[in-house]
Amino acid sequence: MSLFTSNFKQEAAALSFVALALLTCELGLRASIQRASIDVRHIQEIPRIVAGLANARHPTFLFLGNSLTRSGVIPEVLAGTPAAGGFGKAHVALIYPDDTTISDWLYLYERFVRSKGAAPDVLLIGFAKDHLSDSHALHVDRLGGYFGGLGALPEAFSHDVPDLNGRVSYLLSSLSCAYANRDRVRTQVFASLIPYYKASAQDLNKAIKAREHIPTGAASPRYKRLTRFLGRFKGTPTKVVFVAIPVPAVDPIDPSLESVLKENSSQLIDLRRLAGLTEGDYPDGYHLSPRGGAVFTRELSRRLLDSRDVRTLLSN
Repeated sequence: MSLFTSNFKQEAAALSFVALALLTCELGLRASIQRASIDVRHIQEIPRIVAGLANARHPTFLFLGNSLTRSGVIPEVLAGTPAAGGFGKAHVALIYPDDTTISDWLYLYERFVRSKGAAPDVLLIGFAKDHLSDSHALHVDRLGGYFGGLGALPEAFSHDVPDLNGRVSYLLSSLSCAYANRDRVRTQVFASLIPYYKASAQDLNKAIKAREHIPTGAASPRYKRLTRFLGRFKGTPTKVVFVAIPVPAVDPIDPSLESVLKENSSQLIDLRRLAGLTEGDYPDGYHLSPRGGAVFTRELSRRLLDSRDVRTLLSN
């Protein structure tokens, strides 16, 4: 046996071992990630939520947002509010992956809702601060792994992922659960080994995000992704409503944002300064408590009924 043949067999065996180890890791993570992450469980429930929306009797309402929507919108309160009238007969669905913004909602809605023919009668987007602007850094791995996938690759590469490194990351994330969730896995491992790691990491992430956002006095943020998102509703019967969710620190709404919403015939419900909320309604300093969520939901139902379109939907 020649030295070349011997080395080739050894290298082939080593590569086979590495491939097997990676495959084992991939399959193991696919089986365990749902149990490890509440957010991943919710994301994996999105097809079922959308199927229920598509098969429900009208009127249908879909709330799309992030953890602010999860803590703020309480469907049972919405249905049980006397002022809500027909909301008890409406089908209300909620989709709220953590830490998402318009950059994610644009692709999520296209992949899971619009492409399935499940457009709701009313789409409500919950947001705060600059969640609707292009100023947030794009989470390419999450976009490729969960919200866009291979089907959205042409749009992503054309508009949002222009660089080679980002494109490689997007492609690998769309193919590999392990790659797409590497940050989650690292957090879980470090949290099990290092005391207070999660709290420290969250504080660090908040500081990084604060630096990423456009500072006061800078040029107005752009809304290209929001404009693309709203373009999907032109000529459709879906009514799009944006809901400004209360958070402790209230920033002014950018006039450019209001212009974009107006130009695209979208309604804005501003509940940032909501009477009845106290400092105690923000137990973690950001999200509403159950009591705060009930106050918010009741007022939201009242404001929705100010719309003739919504009243007409609920009366049919």
